[in-house]
Amino acid sequence: MSRARRLRVDGAPEMFRILQPYDFMPTKYARLAGLGAFGACAGFVALFALVAYISRHTATGGMMETMSVVTWISVGLVVLALIAVHVAIGKELLSLGRGESRGV
Repeated sequence: MSRARRLRVDGAPEMFRILQPYDFMPTKYARLAGLGAFGACAGFVALFALVAYISRHTATGGMMETMSVVTWISVGLVVLALIAVHVAIGKELLSLGRGESRGV
């Protein structure tokens, strides 16, 4: 019995508490980061529009039509994947900024 008392650690329940995301990030910064993630989506769309404009076929030059379409498809898929990830992360950060707890 005395051995158990010696092994006791002060604040043991606090030591084994499961940490939540709001323990690490203030809500103000989470909201700002969430809005930044959605702002990055607009940047990705603008970047895709620039690549599409540069790679189009023109009468005086540019890329071949087939290569232009392949470029648009390949860059478009990457941009869509980046937008999907940023929207998912942005939603999580905005909910964290509102103080809601969301599951994984």
